[in-house]
Amino acid sequence: MTEPRPDQRARYGSAALATAVTVAFGYLAVRNVDIDELGESLRESNYWFLLPAFGLLVLAFFLRVLRWRCLFGIWGRAQFTQCSSPGGTSSPESGSTAGSLRSRRLDLA
Repeated sequence: MTEPRPDQRARYGSAALATAVTVAFGYLAVRNVDIDELGESLRESNYWFLLPAFGLLVLAFFLRVLRWRCLFGIWGRAQFTQCSSPGGTSSPESGSTAGSLRSRRLDLA
């Protein structure tokens, strides 16, 4: 078997260090946890709060997708104000900095 290259060794070393740190902090996080008390807390928990939390997670994901599409111009060239203002439009009268940049285009290519 051939010896790994130096860059592979560094990658393996980095992965081993990351795993060791994760295991160490995982141990520190659960070392004083009473398993019976944890089980009782999980049984008494109200899991209905997870539904809106999951919905917000999905919504945040799609909003990030829209933001990056706007920034990188997948829909064509986007004006800076279309990407920066919450409502998608902005005007100089509103006092926003983005409104004064209406004529500039976002050119990333």
